[in-house]
Amino acid sequence: MTESFVKVVKHDYVASLDKPDAQPALSRLAIAFERYKEAPHKALKERSRREFRHAAASST
Repeated sequence: MTESFVKVVKHDYVASLDKPDAQPALSRLAIAFERYKEAPHKALKERSRREFRHAAASST
């Protein structure tokens, strides 16, 4: 599961960011993770991870 997560984040979110050197690239990881959290996911019925967690928390 971890390998899959890293692959998705690298390919879909980090690859599109401007990364002139290590420090800016590391600081932009927060942007990549925010994009990841907001993206719809097929296994979650096209809801974002945030929407899914919010719905799960509301139903308990």
